[in-house]
Amino acid sequence: MKKQNISLFLGAVMATTVAASAQLTAPLDLDILFTGSAMSSASGNAAVEPDTLAVSPDGNTLYLFDSQSGIDQIYSYNLASPPVTTGTSFATEADLAGGNASAGDMTSDANAVYSSNFNGTKQIIWRIPYAGFGSAVQLVDSTGTVTVNMDEIAVDSKNSRLAISYNDAFSAATENIVTIPLAAVNGTPTTLATETDLETALAGIAGYVDDTADDLNIADMTVQTDGDVIVSHGFSSNRQINGSLLRVTETGTISVFRTADAIITAAGADPGTVDIGSVSVSAIPASAGASSQDQIVIFVPFSSATGVLAPFVAVVSADGTSQRQIATDAQLLGHLPSGEATALTNTGTTFFRFDSKSTIALDANGDAYFYRQAASSSTDLTANAVLKLSGIVASPVRDWTSY
Repeated sequence: MKKQNISLFLGAVMATTVAASAQLTAPLDLDILFTGSAMSSASGNAAVEPDTLAVSPDGNTLYLFDSQSGIDQIYSYNLASPPVTTGTSFATEADLAGGNASAGDMTSDANAVYSSNFNGTKQIIWRIPYAGFGSAVQLVDSTGTVTVNMDEIAVDSKNSRLAISYNDAFSAATENIVTIPLAAVNGTPTTLATETDLETALAGIAGYVDDTADDLNIADMTVQTDGDVIVSHGFSSNRQINGSLLRVTETGTISVFRTADAIITAAGADPGTVDIGSVSVSAIPASAGASSQDQIVIFVPFSSATGVLAPFVAVVSADGTSQRQIATDAQLLGHLPSGEATALTNTGTTFFRFDSKSTIALDANGDAYFYRQAASSSTDLTANAVLKLSGIVASPVRDWTSY
């Protein structure tokens, strides 16, 4: 395990009649938990492709979906006894899909890991107890057509249910949000929010123009302790809504949580000249401290003008009204030993390099776990890694624009 303490000094300019500057220290730690060599050792394959992950609430075990063709499966990694050199098979491709499992999403709670994976025909939604796959069950009936384009999943602990989104993949296919009880076995999901209602909420954002097919494209979801679902909108032809966040209450009422323009502006850029999308979201749990409860950690892994707005991590307040800086990808990368930093970017891509999925998993302390993917089916093992960003909760609780 490689650890570097990060002290990010954020200059502040106080407006109005009194000009002053201040420096605030964000006590962050960035750990490289393991690199592609540990993934390769687990699979016995020379290439790796980390695609989604989950972590046990105590932070002792991480679950990683390696999407290598022919060996797609979930591996578990013991983080309690570093260094991590290899993983253990937690759910094989045969377990997950009878021989063809493509990663969708993963999440977890105190009792189980939940996995969404495509079996070549439709999506399978699993509840897998930590003891292993032997007691796993399918939550949603997969014999019908309802699961064809299911994708993102998030545990709603308050209502003991799993929230599931549909992904229309830039088509006119239905993209609702549904729920299923955590204790369900081959159950039928209940609709929480329809695509029409979600798009109606997005239409309230200034500059929105209906393009009929590509308005939604859900990128990620998380659930706050009160049961509210925070939904991240992905890319569409509407620049104004790319990366915007919606709130869906536990009873299905929909509103705008935070616009992409607000996210970009708080990050110090002009939303008229830069575009974001596919923002990853994860709610800070109550166990991390009352003052931080339900704040939303966001990863913005891409902007249309990286020279103007670099990829970054931030925290949005629980009500969506403010945002505080954690770090840019360059700041995080800059606090790793130079050799490790070079290894992680020697493929010529940014530090936050993912494919269409970029899962953040938070443990009970509010520490964030994420992966860095070199490229699909990469044999460049040192450019792949699983990392932990801790100290997020202790960072200054202020809006970026007030610094």
